[in-house]
Amino acid sequence: MNQSPLALPEYQDKRTVEAHRIIEKEGIARSILVTPDKIDRELQEKFISEYYELRKAKGMDPETARRIFSDPLYYSAMLLRYGKIDGLVAGASHTSADMARACLQCLSIDRKFGIACSCFIMVVPNCPYGNNGTFIY
Repeated sequence: MNQSPLALPEYQDKRTVEAHRIIEKEGIARSILVTPDKIDRELQEKFISEYYELRKAKGMDPETARRIFSDPLYYSAMLLRYGKIDGLVAGASHTSADMARACLQCLSIDRKFGIACSCFIMVVPNCPYGNNGTFIY
């Protein structure tokens, strides 16, 4: 596989760890479980500085920017901004609002699109509805 990996920033959630294992085992994609030891501290400092610059007009201060980056979700969103990953998957332990906030604040948004949206997949065992119990919301 030559594609860039997907980032999985919710490394503390057992479902995310299991998803990472399955993705790798099945060869679905390359994925990175964004554990603290996988974070490049020099790159993170660059990201914190840039994030602060992006958000200072909205009242961001350097200390808050640093605190925000204690969450690997923001580091992952900046990796996506720079094309170092092809995507990020989260939502197991972050709310939809957390995800949207990180993405909207870290990624450039094409102004010709006026709506941001998201989805999630739910699998219900032994369910005859949906696609054998699989639903996309």
